[in-house]
Amino acid sequence: MESRADVTRGHLLADALEIARSLERLDLGAAVAERLAEAGVPGSTGGPVDLVGVGKAAPELVRAARRALRARVGRVLTIAEAPGEGVVVGDHPRPGTRSLAAGARLLDFLEAGSASALTLFLVSGGASSLAVAPVAPVAVEDLAALFDAATARGVDVVALNRLRAAVSWLGGGAVLERVRTAASLALVLVDVVVGGAPWVASALTYDYRPDDAEVAELLEAVGLTGSPLAARVREAAATRRAALGPPGGHANLVLLEPGDWRAAAHEAARRLGYDVVDLGSALGVSPERLVAAVAGALERPSDRPVCVLGVGETTPELGDAPGRGGRCQEWCALVAPVLARARGPALALGFASDGRDHERGVGGAWSDDTTVARARSRGLDLAGALARHDTHELHAALGQLLEGGHTGWNLCDLYLVVAGPSTPSAQKSPPT
Repeated sequence: MESRADVTRGHLLADALEIARSLERLDLGAAVAERLAEAGVPGSTGGPVDLVGVGKAAPELVRAARRALRARVGRVLTIAEAPGEGVVVGDHPRPGTRSLAAGARLLDFLEAGSASALTLFLVSGGASSLAVAPVAPVAVEDLAALFDAATARGVDVVALNRLRAAVSWLGGGAVLERVRTAASLALVLVDVVVGGAPWVASALTYDYRPDDAEVAELLEAVGLTGSPLAARVREAAATRRAALGPPGGHANLVLLEPGDWRAAAHEAARRLGYDVVDLGSALGVSPERLVAAVAGALERPSDRPVCVLGVGETTPELGDAPGRGGRCQEWCALVAPVLARARGPALALGFASDGRDHERGVGGAWSDDTTVARARSRGLDLAGALARHDTHELHAALGQLLEGGHTGWNLCDLYLVVAGPSTPSAQKSPPT
């Protein structure tokens, strides 16, 4: 497409939404079929296969596996966040009593007798909370407290998932000891930008047995050193280590990962006529660092529209009493002053691939070079909302929320900025 020299804010929002919708171009069913073929699991011949789907995208993954395996499908267990036929619902993002019940269902399912020769795990993000089986003396309330401590400090999800796995009869490969079929295979939809597939679902099907020193390091990272909870975590981790046998034969394959969405978004932006500044698919950084990267990219003179994009999950330090909002909402508010200083029209958008930016019904948000002025004219305190980590109402008042809902995906968040040409000769008309 020809590059637009007269980009307006209306164009920018439409383009940003189209770039975000590049997620819909990914084919989950094809990915499942390809990985099964790669693993030597044909859909037309062979014995029955038990399916275990766990995570936000579990229903979609199970449906894709059913289509690929057809008559070979044996027993099926689906654990997810959204209710549906045959779905065991767990709690998310903080584990609760439903998560305990889901964890017990998973262990019972695996330990029951089966005529199948293979157990196929279909794993996606969110499983760490949706199904839990903590090692005593750690309780489900303790797991919720670990989540709260990690989010308060802005600790990345890998550190949190390592702690979760250290005290779990599911995570860190512990669940594989309950498998009764002759073989097991996991297909993993990756939502972890630092560390990748092994840390999805707290290393559900990957072996992980941290020693005392590593557990102590993790507890320090979340600010719990010396607490009663830390003592329970250390005891549970030691109990788990002593109880686990040697790792058995098991295979893991990656289905799709954040880089696949990034590549699709990059191509969509290029097709729309943008010069693309690609920040990659490992944005496990503070939102402030991401804003700085965007600011640097926008300072470069360009006679063409520019799109700065990346995929990942920012790590804001929320403190003990954050308000309402989500990663995408907070980032869009934080980048607004940078957009206000842009040489021409500029717009930021953040969207969660699973369709939920923490708040139900909200998929993300946007902001543009007028956000700061519009907030001021309405008496809205942008700086105060950011300080309180309470940006939801600000975006709602400015009409900057993006509608959300279950998407069937979980490939992190897309962060992007689209801007008109920044060189004077290219700015043919004023922004409208």
